[in-house]
Amino acid sequence: MNLLEARDVSRHFGGLRAVDGVDLSLEDRGIHAIIGPNGAGKTTFVSLLCGRLSCSAGTIRFDGEDITGLPAWRRARRGIAYTFQITSIFPRLTVRENLAIAVQGCSTRREDPGPRVTDILARVDLPDRTGEAAGTLPYGHQRLLEVGMGLALAPRLLILDEPTQGLSDSEINHFCGLVRNIAWDAAVLLIEHNMRVVMELADRITVLDHGRVLSRGTPAQIRSDPAVQAAYLGTGAD
Repeated sequence: MNLLEARDVSRHFGGLRAVDGVDLSLEDRGIHAIIGPNGAGKTTFVSLLCGRLSCSAGTIRFDGEDITGLPAWRRARRGIAYTFQITSIFPRLTVRENLAIAVQGCSTRREDPGPRVTDILARVDLPDRTGEAAGTLPYGHQRLLEVGMGLALAPRLLILDEPTQGLSDSEINHFCGLVRNIAWDAAVLLIEHNMRVVMELADRITVLDHGRVLSRGTPAQIRSDPAVQAAYLGTGAD
């Protein structure tokens, strides 16, 4: 059984079909990328998966359970974490305080968040920035902190929306290592425009165009697909 099954998922805004009959299956490990031109429906689709938007049609099942009608916070409690295109940290709080809030927010018990926070700091490589105000961190470190806040949920599915946007090459390389590490014990759903990152990280890729699935397959299959080249990658894609 797959971890997530989306079937014929659609979202309409008046006459605009932002997402139109999209299917997606995710296993419980590994990295699946969603790519496509601007306006293809990528962020709208993952917003439907995590509950930030409601479906106009279709069903979403997670770990065998129909979650189509569940609000975002209930999906988060079940293990679906989402990181935004624009960082959503608490800039005046310290790095440790941001993570402590995330840990406490996803726990149903009153417990000391300290050990969990320390583990996350080490995992995202921020142990030396723990007492700094989050808003004073370099942008790349803010992105790492937001991923850490997602990891506070102990997610079974981590959705990363344009995570390398604005990062330097060295920061991107470090981030890719982190994502590979996460994918050993969770499913990662990656929305990304950087094709080098996508081709290096993804096990499978789904291509959206005008709200519909244009193609799906391995990186090699997507790279050589004439329809994808015409709509998005171009004939000189690496």
